[in-house]
Amino acid sequence: DRWQTVAFERRRRIEKLTLGEGFENQGRFIKPLELVIAELCREKTWVYPAHDKTLANFNGKAREMDLGAVFVAMELAEADYLLGDKLSARTRQLLRDNVRQRVLYPFREMAEGKAKEMGWMRSVNNWNAVCLGSITIAALALEEAPTDRAAYVAAAEHYIRSFLNGFTPDGYCSEGVGYWNYGFGHYIMLAEAVRRATNNKLDLMADPAAMQPALFCVRSEIINGLFPTIADCSPG
Repeated sequence: DRWQTVAFERRRRIEKLTLGEGFENQGRFIKPLELVIAELCREKTWVYPAHDKTLANFNGKAREMDLGAVFVAMELAEADYLLGDKLSARTRQLLRDNVRQRVLYPFREMAEGKAKEMGWMRSVNNWNAVCLGSITIAALALEEAPTDRAAYVAAAEHYIRSFLNGFTPDGYCSEGVGYWNYGFGHYIMLAEAVRRATNNKLDLMADPAAMQPALFCVRSEIINGLFPTIADCSPG
């Protein structure tokens, strides 16, 4: 918790400074953003301590992707995509190298059978959609070669089936509304990114298996914004 309090604030600065520069467009957020990017790239790992109990990632013996690592990768890739050459060439190269080496390349090796898959790749809980959504968005923001982009989209299309299999036929989510927001929210983000990248040729929201899960939240509302407190879900 002590680590997360500090680290989460640092990571949230990526979004705040990127949006600030995008809205204002005066250049005054660029330097602090580049400092944050440099500090993130100096961190030994982007994996949460809670998910690295053996310190394998911290000590450089493993290259794994958890909810924390994929979030940083997506945020950095989006900053690069939105701001482009407003960021220095050095910062953009540093950012791209780290996102690729820490997240994109290890995931692709797993998806192509060159490395052992992580458990979330075939899990039915929110991890599957959050990690696949974040990784795919990062790849589509950074990679330009059609073959590379296609590789990540194909992997997402394949592994996201596990997430949809986690819902009952009526769309019930055993993780509750809180994790439904987190998981299915990233499924929507993934679907939109892929739809745009493929010029509407692949629409994951059109999958019949996604229809009932999409209605879970509105169907589970008790009254006036109150929901059953299933799993890690607050009443509101």
